[in-house]
Amino acid sequence: VIVTMERCFHGRTMAAMAAGGKQQPWAGPMPGGFVQVPFNDLEAVERMLTDEVAAIVLEPVQGEGGVHVSDPAHLRALRELCDRTGCLLVFDEIQTGMGRTGRLFAKDHFEVRPDILLLAKALGNGMPVGAFLATEAVAGAIAPGDHGTTFGGNPLACAAGLAVLDQLEEPGFMDEVRRRSDLFEEGLESLRQEHEMVHEVRGLGLMRGVELT
Repeated sequence: VIVTMERCFHGRTMAAMAAGGKQQPWAGPMPGGFVQVPFNDLEAVERMLTDEVAAIVLEPVQGEGGVHVSDPAHLRALRELCDRTGCLLVFDEIQTGMGRTGRLFAKDHFEVRPDILLLAKALGNGMPVGAFLATEAVAGAIAPGDHGTTFGGNPLACAAGLAVLDQLEEPGFMDEVRRRSDLFEEGLESLRQEHEMVHEVRGLGLMRGVELT
């Protein structure tokens, strides 16, 4: 069993849609083995934990779910919970990774290390590419040939990913992202104060959401 969060989004393949929190009439049958709990609700996660739970999967900042930011204390508690029970903590950073939040990965804001971290989208800056990062303990359980993809390890996509990383590591690049993030936040907050229809502004770095009444 894998525990995911309500309002989450992890993709449009069958298992990813089953993991997702969107209540839409997908054509079934959908894969089983997923349960959803409210975002930032530790007690709900604890109630779901059994010996059959293999992992807890979440986005540090929910994207399609409405740009909801994880509570730092909640993420730290999940890390402790996973350490205690032996289940894996998985961060989907496909939308939050690669500098969008002002750090290379959103996890760096929370100082929580997941067992698995998922990347794609911005990693290739337009080139289709995805990456699966794991701790040594998790990676050691995967043997060559256990999993494969038709275009896995594509040289052009990998070169694009490396070029993106080189750019992110340029001196001052992330400082500029954080500077623009502050300007973006200030501008949106001023709109909230000026207009009653703006109910809330939330997000992290350049990943922002505006909720209207």
